[in-house]
Amino acid sequence: MNTLEQAWQNSPARPLSYADHLPTYTNEAPKYDIFATEKQRQDAALAIVALSAQQFGRASSEREPYFKTAGDRYAGVRFLAGTRELYLLQQQIEANNVSIDQQNVEVKQAIISDIAGLRQLSEQHLGRPDKNRFNAIMARAHRDAHATFDMPDVGEDIKLAARRVLERFPQGEPELIDQYVCEVSNELADHWYPALAEKYHSFIELVEPDKVYNSEAMAQLFERALVVMCNEWALPNAARWRAQLWDGNSFNIDHTAKSIRIPSDTINTSNQAINLLVHEAGVHLLRRLNGEKTGDLMLASGMPGYIEDEEALADVLGQIASQKLDKDFLVYDAAIGLARFEPRLPLAQLEDYIVDLEMLQVGRSLEENELLRLKKRVHRVTRGMPSFYIDGELHQVTYNADLKYTRALPKAVSFLEQHRNSPAQALEWVMGGKFAYSNAEHVEYYSRRAWG
Repeated sequence: MNTLEQAWQNSPARPLSYADHLPTYTNEAPKYDIFATEKQRQDAALAIVALSAQQFGRASSEREPYFKTAGDRYAGVRFLAGTRELYLLQQQIEANNVSIDQQNVEVKQAIISDIAGLRQLSEQHLGRPDKNRFNAIMARAHRDAHATFDMPDVGEDIKLAARRVLERFPQGEPELIDQYVCEVSNELADHWYPALAEKYHSFIELVEPDKVYNSEAMAQLFERALVVMCNEWALPNAARWRAQLWDGNSFNIDHTAKSIRIPSDTINTSNQAINLLVHEAGVHLLRRLNGEKTGDLMLASGMPGYIEDEEALADVLGQIASQKLDKDFLVYDAAIGLARFEPRLPLAQLEDYIVDLEMLQVGRSLEENELLRLKKRVHRVTRGMPSFYIDGELHQVTYNADLKYTRALPKAVSFLEQHRNSPAQALEWVMGGKFAYSNAEHVEYYSRRAWG
């Protein structure tokens, strides 16, 4: 590995997740303090750019990925530092029972201006909510709510949820539903399932039907999956990885520590366990390990802009392999839309609305573990973000990172549709490295570097 590759791999400018700097679901302190790491991250990003100039020459197009990395990190740091300042101010105001409306006009205008700037930065860097998609989701919610009253054996709790949806949710625009609510059809999932069952059969066999898996059991599953990848899949580089419990809210891959991180308080059904094994190890980690085998750093670490395509593919393949399709994508868009568009709800009220929407979708009351999982998903939109009422008007910012799922979902569905006749070959191809399969330049680069 040359000097530039080593810097790319080890730099905190690349591997740290923005979410590591945000409050957790349990209101514990963030894993990293944004103020303590800001200078380190910025210095590392600049060092990578400078080193790329030394290695490639300042006019080289090969430097562009490093510029992209540095630019993304600067934008992320600015956004997190700004939201953190206002979030702490909001907490101080609430703790001291101070009315923001009683402050002088300069203070109020400064807060309003800062929030407007942070909202713009959030939309530029993390994603802009689509009002048409939000209106489509709301229209479908109204359609489903009306249909509930005509269904036999529907519980009164679901009917109450339906009534609240009709009373509190905007009506949306029904003509937009088919265009803006993209999901994996049952027919497409059934078509792809045999190929996925064959590819991931060693993962699926690890999971006992009808068993509930706590955090420790999930860690054991992932450890066994790593053994499968090392021995059965001929990926010796998997031996460097391990499963690790952590205090965060989500399963994810920590490239720096070479660990698959499992929330320390998670409870998962057997279907969810299969989904997670495929999602985290069978897509995210597999693409990393195969990318390493090519000897190309970009395919191992991730080409700039690859993550949206990969996240959507991982989510779709995990659902199909577990034979349990869900509508989790709607949670993020609905929550962000309710806060961003009319009725513009305060962040603290989003959870109550989203619970009704989820009950309507599944047609029953939520079990305790399902309710906790849903609340954590809403928390991914609201965590650490400021929300102020100033002179009767709401000013707030949403954390839009999870919009990457819905932005790329049509690309993942299109990929499945395009490769209906050769799913096994398509899976082998798309798992070869961390590139965006919907990006022609990425595909050309991947084909040249990985396939000669």
